[in-house]
Amino acid sequence: MTDVLTGEIPSFIKPENYSYIGYYKGLPFSLWFWTAWYSNELAQKIGLDLEVQDYGFCYFSGGHTAFSKDNIRQTQSFLQKKIDDADVAYFDHIVRYADEEFRSGIRFTDALANREKPLSESLTAAIEQAKRLMFYWALGWMFSESFGSILKAQADKSGIPDDRIAGCIIQPVTPLVDQKMEAKKLKGILKRNGLWQDKPKKIPQMIETIGGSPKMIKIFGDHIKKYEWIQILNWVGEKFSLEKLLEQMIYLKEEERGKVFFPVPSSFEKTAKIAGCIAYLRQAGAEYSSMFENKVLPFLSSFAKKNSVSDRELLHLVPEELFEGDNISPQARKKIKKRKNDNWFMYFDLDSRVRIIDDRDIVQALNKNFLPNYEKDTAVIHGQTGNKGKARGSARIILATDDFYKMQIGDILVTPMTTPDFVLLMHKAGAIVTDMGGILCHAAIISREINKPCVIGTKIATQILKDGDLVEVDAEQGIVKILKRSKKEK
Repeated sequence: MTDVLTGEIPSFIKPENYSYIGYYKGLPFSLWFWTAWYSNELAQKIGLDLEVQDYGFCYFSGGHTAFSKDNIRQTQSFLQKKIDDADVAYFDHIVRYADEEFRSGIRFTDALANREKPLSESLTAAIEQAKRLMFYWALGWMFSESFGSILKAQADKSGIPDDRIAGCIIQPVTPLVDQKMEAKKLKGILKRNGLWQDKPKKIPQMIETIGGSPKMIKIFGDHIKKYEWIQILNWVGEKFSLEKLLEQMIYLKEEERGKVFFPVPSSFEKTAKIAGCIAYLRQAGAEYSSMFENKVLPFLSSFAKKNSVSDRELLHLVPEELFEGDNISPQARKKIKKRKNDNWFMYFDLDSRVRIIDDRDIVQALNKNFLPNYEKDTAVIHGQTGNKGKARGSARIILATDDFYKMQIGDILVTPMTTPDFVLLMHKAGAIVTDMGGILCHAAIISREINKPCVIGTKIATQILKDGDLVEVDAEQGIVKILKRSKKEK
């Protein structure tokens, strides 16, 4: 496993070598998987040949994220060659290997409960398995972030306007797509039996009615058990519930726009297929990681309880810091306390090790050098169009699952990036705004499915906007206008 070191920042960690991509709130345990995502074994297996000095991500101050410019350049060059060679087979090949790894991860968790091993040994094995899933999720992220300019250039050559590019790409079919279709069928069952109430305040009544029918309990219970992972990501979150399922059904439209396809010129067909594969890697990687984490979290919780720390406190440690036999070391306990103020910096060094530095002065220097400059009175935020449309509403800054409770119908969802656990919020939102992402990101894909205005890749929306700000999302132009600041946030 990757070594954890402490010390000074090396010379290659400079602002000019990295691109700031936004704030992705996370605890050290979850962000460690992003930092340590690369696997020589899996890279060789899929024929990934990048001559980079590091593998991209560094995190500081609780989730501010920067990514290696050299990594992006080499990835773009790699992808461009695959496009020039029209090598669709290569990406089909990666998807097949990814699916094998995803299935292997689920088999691992199914067997985990029956492992007759010490708790620390079981968790160590789970962490190694989780890294293999993360390889494909992170690869999908890196490919999709690097592919945007290539995709646009190929579309231009084929005479496809920007607003039709997304419609030429087959949207990925993942477990969440299956869940949405099954939820629609369950809604139909309630309607046919005269039990459906199309208002949130009627949810308790529907829960009571379902609870009075053994048949309904079985049907809905099976669905909830199958998809209990939906609101879990990055090792935090709550299990899916009947209440959340019924809430989702309210916002599921009977006749959504769904997948809109435009005629695809023959000159763009292979590019579109490659884009679809990349989108699948990113989306499916997130979903299967959620499934995996859902099954492993009870073991982490048991380990936390055994060591008299909370689940959340445990996640302030990276995997190598967890164990001293079956216990947390005294030194690790000190790190938990120190990191609660987000004074830590994590990166992947040139010797293929994760380094984590707990030094307030260093972190403050990173904030000063890496964070983008912007005026506090900025009235317009620029990004790119994820899905066209316009909407006005109150901004709600959702950094992680802890903030989900704030979201009301019609609010503007403002977040670093969306992941599977955000789907219900996206249905409730009047529009969606993200710090990160390109045309193949989760927010862009889902917003097109549910036809919500979406502006992606702003980098700074979560830092400029405050809860309650009245904003206008103009996804025709890829901008967000602040119309009125919230009084309580001034």
